[in-house]
Amino acid sequence: MKTSQLTEYSKNLIKGMRIRSFAYAAAVLSVPLFFRLAEAAGASIVLYCTDIKPTELLFSDNRIWRVFTIICTLLKYIASAPLIIASAGWFTDLCRIEKELKFHSLSEILSDCRMLGKSIAVMLAVKLVLMLFFLPSGIFVGFAWNMIFSGSSRGIFYGIHCVSMALLSVGMWIWAMLGMAAVPFVAARNMHAGVWAIISQSFRIMKGRRKGLIRIAVLKGIPMLALVTIPFMLGSFFAAVSLYINICIKEAEYDEWVKVHSKNGNTDNASELSAWKGRDFKTSADKAETPE
Repeated sequence: MKTSQLTEYSKNLIKGMRIRSFAYAAAVLSVPLFFRLAEAAGASIVLYCTDIKPTELLFSDNRIWRVFTIICTLLKYIASAPLIIASAGWFTDLCRIEKELKFHSLSEILSDCRMLGKSIAVMLAVKLVLMLFFLPSGIFVGFAWNMIFSGSSRGIFYGIHCVSMALLSVGMWIWAMLGMAAVPFVAARNMHAGVWAIISQSFRIMKGRRKGLIRIAVLKGIPMLALVTIPFMLGSFFAAVSLYINICIKEAEYDEWVKVHSKNGNTDNASELSAWKGRDFKTSADKAETPE
């Protein structure tokens, strides 16, 4: 199915649910934004009460400032983790793909210590993996800065190579971020799975399917750069991404089903799975019931 068709179908899904879909999507984005604003407010107070320069905040030895930033970071992850997984479950339920599954609401996750701890652990593991992928780019940028401004021709030569390696590292970070896009949806389906099992399963699901996610992000994200369009398009953007990732999950399940049953020739439910493999939203049985 083409990206334009998928986005059009996602628009139909949120008809009558636009306010609620926007609320879920906005909540996912507003929690990190809130703590970023809290850090900015704290930085303003530190700059007003002390004589340090703004650039010195990154390397400040002020213990109060360091403790404040650590607390804000931890609270951001604790507050956003259950909300992200609950939103992934709600949008999956909205897509009407997994009718037999029951997804946990935000209140259910917050009231269960195990599910709350698992959601936080999953999101922290995702941040750790992304940090490890992004770390080389920072190292190469530091080397490039020192070498290019050293003044020697050899330093400039090696500095340019460090810049190229930094760009390659950023590309690997984007690759990892897209590969873990399915983590909230996998976690919403099975909150009892292991943290690293959820992440590895997300990489398997998104293997060869990252380009479609990029196309959706470009198609739906560019119009939102106008800012005034965000309230009207944010919910449909999340719905389109959720629908695409859930289709990817069904495709991955089909591929796994084929590997398991290819040897013994078992073809049960083959028509239903092949319908999802072709990214069709109706199974063969559904089409047979549809009047011409």
